[in-house]
Amino acid sequence: MQFINPYFLFGLLAISIPIIIHLFNFRRFKKVYFTNVRYIKDIKSETQKKSRLRHLLVLLLRIMTVICLMMAFAQPFIPASKENKGVGKRKAISVYIDNSFSMEAQSNGMSLLDGARKKAAEIAQYYSTTDLFQLLTNDFEGRYQRFVARDEFISMVDEVGLSPVARNLSEIYRRLSDMQSQASNDYRIIYLLSDFQKTTADIGKIVPDTTISIYLVPLTAEKTNNLYIDSCWFETPVHLINQKMTLKVRIKNSGETGYEKMPLKLMVNNSQKGLASFDISGDASVDIGIPFTNYTAGIQYGMLEINDYPVTYDDRLYLSYTVSSSIPVLAINENDKNRYLDAVLGRDSAFIFTNSPVRSLDFSAFGNYNLIILNGLTSISSGLEQEVKRFVENGGSVAVFPSLEMDVQGYRESLSRIGSGYFGPGDTTGTRVTDINTDNQVYHDVFESIPENIDLPAVKHHFPVEMLPRSGQEPLLTLQNGHIFLSVQPVGKGFIYLCAVPLEPACSNFPLHAIFVPTMYKMALLSEPPSGLFYTIGSDEPVEIRKTELEGDMTFKIRSTTGDFEVIPEQRIIGSRASLYMHGQVTEAGNYTLLTGDQVISGLSFIYDRKESNLDSYTPEELNKSWDPVKYNFKVIQETGKPFGEVLDELNIGIKLWRWFVVLALLCLAGEVVVLRFF
Repeated sequence: MQFINPYFLFGLLAISIPIIIHLFNFRRFKKVYFTNVRYIKDIKSETQKKSRLRHLLVLLLRIMTVICLMMAFAQPFIPASKENKGVGKRKAISVYIDNSFSMEAQSNGMSLLDGARKKAAEIAQYYSTTDLFQLLTNDFEGRYQRFVARDEFISMVDEVGLSPVARNLSEIYRRLSDMQSQASNDYRIIYLLSDFQKTTADIGKIVPDTTISIYLVPLTAEKTNNLYIDSCWFETPVHLINQKMTLKVRIKNSGETGYEKMPLKLMVNNSQKGLASFDISGDASVDIGIPFTNYTAGIQYGMLEINDYPVTYDDRLYLSYTVSSSIPVLAINENDKNRYLDAVLGRDSAFIFTNSPVRSLDFSAFGNYNLIILNGLTSISSGLEQEVKRFVENGGSVAVFPSLEMDVQGYRESLSRIGSGYFGPGDTTGTRVTDINTDNQVYHDVFESIPENIDLPAVKHHFPVEMLPRSGQEPLLTLQNGHIFLSVQPVGKGFIYLCAVPLEPACSNFPLHAIFVPTMYKMALLSEPPSGLFYTIGSDEPVEIRKTELEGDMTFKIRSTTGDFEVIPEQRIIGSRASLYMHGQVTEAGNYTLLTGDQVISGLSFIYDRKESNLDSYTPEELNKSWDPVKYNFKVIQETGKPFGEVLDELNIGIKLWRWFVVLALLCLAGEVVVLRFF
């Protein structure tokens, strides 16, 4: 047993006072005369025995009262299992309140966030006014990056609200320990108040500082079921007018309770486009397809919605995409334009097809096209090589059809510098295409089924496509002799297609074959630069913008479609491509518009991080098993039903005994009254 105020033990000298009083009892007795002398002697003998016993009991009770009172003032306690270094020392206390969306779950009639705020205030009241306090939330606000007095800390706690930002526990701990390392106080303490979800509580990545005492305060929700929209995607990456599309939506259920006939609604431009219902079992996911048709061109703002309680932040998912009226395609020809390309792309309203001779190219206009076709060039100049490389790295697509008179070695060097595969020496052996790669998106949805004896292009003269190792190059059409007839390869953010034959009937009937039309059509359609349907708030994912031309001091702006919110993000512009970084400026999920000046560039949608949607959390027992609490100076504070201040006393100091001594003192006083009154 130890004492918080041991100097009060000198007060035990006060037990001499009742002893002195009882030793020197100056009370005078009154004489009473009786006629029967023998009766008087019996009464006197009996009274002296009772009086002596009563006086001894009163003396003992008074001594015990003084001892108990002095012990209560000295505040004895049974020390905690670890050495108590914090008693009587000035402390620096850091408190983390998890204010992510998962903390809106309910427990004991209040949200977990309300419970965390209440406990944080109790922590502050437990310590002295001379101690320093620091508050931290997921927002990492600048005003939280300092230590403050207790009253200011409690005011800051009252202002904490839900935040869309979800952070890993290791990131939180690093920030707190960095702040603690700057504190000059004798004793340093960290409290982590959270629901400790398994998706964010990456305890294994924490490297604790053993000079800091860390207390984990888990907050447990009564209901851990949550139904939410996880993500969505289109089956086809291209969006055209009057095109029937299917939006795939993934719904997840993180609880054990299943649902039946749950409605899922799709809104596009504030009009309902689709409605579906789904059944889902516990701890499962389901993918739902919503078919609809785009009837107008331009930016489309969408929203998916379900109904779920109590966690509601993930019941909506916003998305935006652009429906193109036409796709711009440029064909660079050695001499005259190619009639086969012109027939497929030049006469379809879905494309804006432009022909240009190689000798009069406008390199600055390359950014205006999605697909560039190098048709029958005998060589690739250094200037064209550089521009093609820049174009494809920024997300454009390039299709290369060789020439019978081409410089094979020169082509090889140019294509290699671009990062592409190349052509081998010409082969005049007659052969034909025998294999189609239907797993690739170029041919994935072209054929319902492929007959066993399908008629494919015949080849008389070709330049075999050579593949680079580990380049991701993939064959699309393969010849009977094993040579690659058509390939696709990702380069930078774009793609390069290589065809083994010139577009001339003398070399192959490919430009006359039925497969030529879907091949060119899909190359052009897939050249539409993909844009994210949505971006996650709080992530470092940049918004990539192509075909960017800013004039003067113009900048990009992001404006809400429903309010007055407007922000200028960080902008990094390289060539015709811009990368926009939010850095936490967008905090509310919804649809937004990207502008330069008053010109609308595209639509942007932001959603809350789904990392918090799975409410599966660590139990206190699992937290205790995650590390050696003695080695790493960690302690888990479990809910025991006791007042939180008393729990902190037991953890920081030990079991306090002063209350028991106060009770004993009162019992001794009551015993003295009983003895004096009835004995």
